[in-house]
Amino acid sequence: MPGRISEDLIEEIRASNDIVGLISEYVPLKKQGKNYVGLCPFHQEKKPSFSVSPQRQIFHCFGCGMGGNVFKFLMEYQKMGFLDAVKYLAERAHIALPARSRDPEGRSQYEPLYEANHVAAAHYHQQLLEGIEAEKARQYMKQRDFSDQLIQTFRLGYAPPGWDGLIKRAARHSISPEILFKAGLVLKREASEGYYDRFRDRLIFPIANVSGKFIAFGGRILRETEEVKYINSPETPLYQKGQTLYGLFQSKEAIRKAGVAIIVEGYTDLLSLFQAGIKNVVASLGTSLTSHQSRLLSRYAQEAIIVYDADAAGIAAAQRGLDLLLAAGITAKALSLPPGHDPDQVVREKGREYLVGRLQDAESFLDFKLRHLVGRVDFSSVDGKAEAVEEMGRTIGLIDDPIRRGLFLREVAEKMAVDERLVALAVEKSFPRKRGKSEIEAQVGEVLPRGTESVERSLLALLLQNPNLISQAQTRLSADDFSNEGHRKVAELFLEADGKGFVEPAKLMNSMATSGLESLISELCFVKAAGQVERMLEDYLRYFEGKRLLREEQQIRKQLQAAVNGGNEALVCQLTQRLNEIAQQRYKSISTSL
Repeated sequence: MPGRISEDLIEEIRASNDIVGLISEYVPLKKQGKNYVGLCPFHQEKKPSFSVSPQRQIFHCFGCGMGGNVFKFLMEYQKMGFLDAVKYLAERAHIALPARSRDPEGRSQYEPLYEANHVAAAHYHQQLLEGIEAEKARQYMKQRDFSDQLIQTFRLGYAPPGWDGLIKRAARHSISPEILFKAGLVLKREASEGYYDRFRDRLIFPIANVSGKFIAFGGRILRETEEVKYINSPETPLYQKGQTLYGLFQSKEAIRKAGVAIIVEGYTDLLSLFQAGIKNVVASLGTSLTSHQSRLLSRYAQEAIIVYDADAAGIAAAQRGLDLLLAAGITAKALSLPPGHDPDQVVREKGREYLVGRLQDAESFLDFKLRHLVGRVDFSSVDGKAEAVEEMGRTIGLIDDPIRRGLFLREVAEKMAVDERLVALAVEKSFPRKRGKSEIEAQVGEVLPRGTESVERSLLALLLQNPNLISQAQTRLSADDFSNEGHRKVAELFLEADGKGFVEPAKLMNSMATSGLESLISELCFVKAAGQVERMLEDYLRYFEGKRLLREEQQIRKQLQAAVNGGNEALVCQLTQRLNEIAQQRYKSISTSL
């Protein structure tokens, strides 16, 4: 283990953080048998293929293959280095860490980018508070009644008009322009070598992830020009558009407490509501809501209200957003604002109480969509009504829970005055639902198919789940018996174990933070063996012994041919006798093997 943290302390930290509790903070999980399942946070999916084992304290996704223990989950989800994950979980479990110097090997590839963003946020914030050129930015804040506390909470800032202010500030922290470029903070010069600041003479809105680390920035002009009003950071290793909600870090506890999230489009919309005391609010960063943002929000809210601009683009975006929220399992509503108003204007002109009252009267997704359907579809014609039924069927079909889906289906039929069966047909047409086992049930618990590599995996799964069998395997198995490199490395861990029995998988993974084997081990832990385990082990071992004898036979036949060609009768006799012994052993092995 690199650094000064002992392996015993690493294991204490891991064991003190229940994996179900940790992952539940980020992913909604449902109990299914002995395990918990949910939608994978590492790839997009509609059916859950992500499984968490409280018994083994590991997770595995059968869709994308990601797997590991609590450290691995944080490293992948929060883009942390191993030591940062250890520190985070130690603080979470109230375990003190020894004073130590940071080991470069424990640093994540993302850490320099986080440091660059941290320095940038501090630079812009200081400029807003103290910079001479930031007076117009301070006046802008004052006009909007943004308090000092709000400015501090969201670390609002100002980028001066100069070309290299941030570059110089970063240099004092030993951060190179190349790192700033990778973080999206500077641009390359076209006419000459070098870089220049991306954000200049703009109000700055730092964008944080759910842990509060800065990952990107938005910049707003403060004067009326032909320039683009807002510019945002480009996509970087830390920031992917459509995967972050502005303000979620600051508002997540208020959202959890209320159970409801209010969704607006822009930075100032969110800040105005937050300033007015409506703190359970997030912003989709000026774009339509995405499926990733909806799933992210589902970890904190059971209900969401979309409050977008009242123009045609805002209405269309709200309708798309409602569908995405339903697909994420959230009760979806929408609030229509007065024409020409956005949430920022409403709360500043009409006051907090007015907006709170309107939010309480927000329309259900069904009423909102039906109302806007009436405005653009001819309900008096058969074709128009059929189009409306199909569109509502597509929306209802997004609801995964069969009870809620059935109730809304009935309500749609009643409000549209059509036969309920027609809406059901529209739902089935858009989302034909598979019968039989769910995706997770079909993947978890299946015995791996046969074949050399599959037998290797099946044997490793058997040993992982039955460590009492390892001592029997050690005397009859070699790592060289495994053809797959990953299998061979895992086999070496088993064969090097002492006679006291092998450690649990989650503990084993502590030393695998960068080995790439965690996913293989986590997958094997979810494979269920069908049969009597001792007999299965014997069959697997005989299979490998047969493979070993076959390799020896092939080698001896080559030696025998050379002995015959060389006229070495004594060696020919010796090799022939060994071939006969191998044939008898192989026959015995094959007759009782797989």
